[in-house]
Amino acid sequence: MVQQPAGIAWWRSLYLRIGVSFVLLVIAIALIQGLLFTARMQRDARDPRRSPHAVAMEAALAAAAAMERSEPFDLRRMQQARFPDWALMDIVMSDGTVQSTSSGSPLPPAVLDYARQMLSPTPPEERVATAVDRPLVTAPIQVDGQLKGVVLLRFPRRSLISEVARFLSISGLLVLAASTALASWIIFTPARRKLSALEAAAERMREGDLKARAPEDGGDEIALVARAFNRMGDQLVERDETLRTVDLMRRQMLADVSHELKTPLTAMRGFIETLQMPQIAADEERRTRYFATLERETRRLERIVADLLDVARLENNAADFELRVFSTRRLFEQVARRNERVAVDNGVAFDIQVADEADQVYADPHRLEQAVDNLVANALRYTPSGGRVSMRADMAGETVALKVVDTGPGIPAEHIGHVFDRFYKADPSRAATREGSGLGLSIVRAIVERHGGTVGVTSEPGNTEFTLLLPAEGTTEA
Repeated sequence: MVQQPAGIAWWRSLYLRIGVSFVLLVIAIALIQGLLFTARMQRDARDPRRSPHAVAMEAALAAAAAMERSEPFDLRRMQQARFPDWALMDIVMSDGTVQSTSSGSPLPPAVLDYARQMLSPTPPEERVATAVDRPLVTAPIQVDGQLKGVVLLRFPRRSLISEVARFLSISGLLVLAASTALASWIIFTPARRKLSALEAAAERMREGDLKARAPEDGGDEIALVARAFNRMGDQLVERDETLRTVDLMRRQMLADVSHELKTPLTAMRGFIETLQMPQIAADEERRTRYFATLERETRRLERIVADLLDVARLENNAADFELRVFSTRRLFEQVARRNERVAVDNGVAFDIQVADEADQVYADPHRLEQAVDNLVANALRYTPSGGRVSMRADMAGETVALKVVDTGPGIPAEHIGHVFDRFYKADPSRAATREGSGLGLSIVRAIVERHGGTVGVTSEPGNTEFTLLLPAEGTTEA
């Protein structure tokens, strides 16, 4: 039994419809042919010109009547005039004379022997009767109660094709052809229409129209293929959009990287050209200041390159993580000591708050310290003098929440969704005067996501809060 594809009801299967229609067509043709054959046999039985026994008997009566009148009897003329459908008709007389209507098909010896045995006083021998290898109809010719001869009605030998054609008849062949054409039209026209629509959709997609879709009406195999084709089209559209987005991001990143690298390189080139001037060589103070600027721009360039490599390693899971339990408070204190000089210079105070239940966290301490340090450094850049940067840790359900809060001017609402993008600047004019590679928050997000956590930000004037949510169990992505 043919297994139907998943998703198709068996009564909707195209194969089933074709098979059932074929069986019904065969049954219908057989019934029609049976009715036609029965009608033909009944007509032949009622028409003496068509019944073989009636034909043979009529020919025998005609021959007997001619003998009684002592007139010659011409079998061929009688056959052509009255029974043109019966070409093989013979008369064998008791005196041995033989008349035949067909010179091209002479009377076989076995049939002749059988006829002579019938005219003899004794019954035909069995061996003679069995020697006749074709159907034979006989009728006696009797004159004044005496057997004078016998009429033989032979049936011609036909090939298998001739017999089938004779059985089917012209009307049967017409019915067969009409039924086949009608069944083919009913069965295959809807399927052809659906296949044509599917082919047209595939051709349009081949030409680049990814929105081309095939009609999904129906529940047969063609509809299943159409649905699969449409799903493939939807996936191609999604992949095309993804590729376009990735390509746009790649182009944007290349532009941003080029810009970020160009800025310090341009500055470095300008100062180097200035230092090569003769009038500058004698001014030691200016030379010292220019060399300090060159060193600062060189370090900035190094930071950009290092951060780019760091982001690439983190996002491609190429960076190694060493997970262990460590103290959150100690991590905050180390970040505060590292940034203490900048905080003092900017007039910003640190505040550390750690809940007892959140003091121990299972993660990579060096990577997590890097993330918190980036957030604190970012907060120090934008917190005005007299402000505060707070580092807090507490439990939030099944996660540990690490927060960095500052009292800076805040981030405009339209920029909140982009602060973790590479090289994104909420205020480009002001950001140009700040140190940093523009990749710090991207690194923070990559580190937190590698730990299986999430990072978010809320902001309003005077209060900007970055929150790192880490699983309490401490999982990392492979």
